[in-house]
Amino acid sequence: LELQPDEKEELVERLAKSLGLQRVGWIFTDLIPEDPKIGSVKYSRNVDSYFLSAQECITAADFQNRHPSPCSFSSSSYFGSKFTTVVVSGGSDNTITFEGYQVGICSFFYTECRFS
Repeated sequence: LELQPDEKEELVERLAKSLGLQRVGWIFTDLIPEDPKIGSVKYSRNVDSYFLSAQECITAADFQNRHPSPCSFSSSSYFGSKFTTVVVSGGSDNTITFEGYQVGICSFFYTECRFS
């Protein structure tokens, strides 16, 4: 899977700003139907498998780097990020769940160095 640039991203950002809104995160899904007759989904992200893959963590860190938080105590005027990753997946009861994440500061700096 490769994320492609969105040709309308700038337009959406301007529209959101004109409405007093801003981007706060990104959302993706890995939903796999288990029983379409009852609408259940497969439970796959858990303590016995994984919550986020390595690539998902790297992508989350990259997005966090693109959306830094203002900080008056930092020499760059920014530190860290409040940008959030949300995964829509199957829960332990085979229903749709939403889980929010942020990667740690080490991942944040690793991707900053790696992609610079």
